[in-house]
Amino acid sequence: MSNQKEIQKQILDAKENRWIKQQNYLKEHGSTIMSFKLNIPHWPKCSEMITSAFDISLRNFSELLTEKNILFNFLSREETALGPEAFIHCKEVSNKIKEITVNFEEEYTIGRLLDLDVLGQDGKPLERTTKRLCLICSDISINCMRTGKHTSKEVREVFDKMIISSLEI
Repeated sequence: MSNQKEIQKQILDAKENRWIKQQNYLKEHGSTIMSFKLNIPHWPKCSEMITSAFDISLRNFSELLTEKNILFNFLSREETALGPEAFIHCKEVSNKIKEITVNFEEEYTIGRLLDLDVLGQDGKPLERTTKRLCLICSDISINCMRTGKHTSKEVREVFDKMIISSLEI
């Protein structure tokens, strides 16, 4: 199997495992479950720098939940082929948690690099009311992705610079 095909298989397996884990957490806890991830363009998805930025972001987000008097507990935190990810169970209605996550993504230092999904009871992520913007040109990111306006390496360069800058603060 070629390296590219092996990587694609690992990514697909990790996405499937994430979905299974989400469904199990929903069955077990029956309320608001969120996944905390990074949008990591290109490869590799794991490095010491990425893990450090992820862990700092996760800690800052958990401090925000505490400040807002949201009861929560960590269900898991692991490194996968998709990068670091954590699952959090919040004892609050999912719409309120979604509002908090969107604000965090928009206001936090590297919030634009975060992917904080809040799952509804049907197991599907709640939709954002605003569109994400491209890291490079500030167009709507999905437009740039669909048209291939920027290479994954170009986006990764911006991602790495943002991560490095966040760790220097």
